[in-house]
Amino acid sequence: MLGLLGVGSAAVGAFLDPSRFGVDASLSASVPPGRWPMAGRTPQRSGYQPTSDGPTTDPTVAWEQTVGSGYGFLVASEDTVYVSTDRVSAYVAEDGARRWSQSLPANRTPEEVALWRDRLYVCSTGSAECEIVDDCGREHKELYALDAATGAIRWARSGISSVLSVAGATVICGGDEETIGLDAETGGREWQRRCWRPTLVVEDTLACKRYDEGFHEIIAGIDPHSGQEKWRHTDHIWGGAHRPRVVAARGDFIYGTTDDYVFKALDTATETLAWSVDLKFNNIAQVATDGECVYLKDRDSLTNPGAVRLLALDAETGDKQWEQTIEQAGHWGLVLTESALYVPVRGGMLVVDPDSGDGLGRSQPAGENLPRTVIAAGGQVYSFTNHEDEATLYAHR
Repeated sequence: MLGLLGVGSAAVGAFLDPSRFGVDASLSASVPPGRWPMAGRTPQRSGYQPTSDGPTTDPTVAWEQTVGSGYGFLVASEDTVYVSTDRVSAYVAEDGARRWSQSLPANRTPEEVALWRDRLYVCSTGSAECEIVDDCGREHKELYALDAATGAIRWARSGISSVLSVAGATVICGGDEETIGLDAETGGREWQRRCWRPTLVVEDTLACKRYDEGFHEIIAGIDPHSGQEKWRHTDHIWGGAHRPRVVAARGDFIYGTTDDYVFKALDTATETLAWSVDLKFNNIAQVATDGECVYLKDRDSLTNPGAVRLLALDAETGDKQWEQTIEQAGHWGLVLTESALYVPVRGGMLVVDPDSGDGLGRSQPAGENLPRTVIAAGGQVYSFTNHEDEATLYAHR
């Protein structure tokens, strides 16, 4: 029997009142402000929290919790933060008290997580049972839907390699070179398309990788229900040997990189390249954009690998608005709000003015490690570090 830790459901029922959540089931449904329910916050992975969430001067550590071991993934509502490490746990946003903690069956390792209404979706890995000799030792992926109030498992689905986002009432998942849509409530399969991650939602269209007729990797816009291709990148923009990587979307624009060290913006309405900017690093994993500017971290130089170039680019033209060099910063983690840009650095985070690039503050020390994950929800900024198999969650105000 799966063990649960924490308080009873009567004590936590209020923070998951279903009336607090939207009911728009379309893929283009907006994510209400104040929450960070998936990687990048939205199905477009914009990294933008459209409120003045979090501190704008020197953040203080409101609380910290040891949350297990291994790398972690974070999501949050206004009053609860969820983390997956070697187990899945929920903590009260106000003081860090643990609501519950849950291990998955058969010692499976939790990975990516996403939150929708009263469900927490957790992708997991584990070794296959040896009923077939060729399967021995292979990793098999499963998706679990947990009750967000208690951690109890509601259903599980096999053959899911990643949980990419929740759009409307659909959980968008990755499979073996395919993208799968599951009913968020029941886990029933709604559609399955031959394209693969990274998968973003642009209006009601999936933007994902697939092969063209010449077996080149391209980015295409696909209607998930009919499978019709609505637009595609032409080879001379993204395809061929350059292997496109989509990072984020905002409005009609898709942003990404290719192997030739170029950051590009595609206008899906016209199927044309809007602009491009040369970089020093070709694996930009995360950006933040509010539709006016795109913020990203590039390598500063080969001789200074511990520093990054923080860039602000005009979202429509690609013109550089400002540039800052930041020492002891990693390439993961970037959060934008109306009034601040949060940049993880060793021992904490920097608060940067998104309009000018000027520093607004630096958090008090939060350990000595570089945060791997940063999100903003409910007026706080959360960061996650891992050192010597001990994972720590910090809440900054």
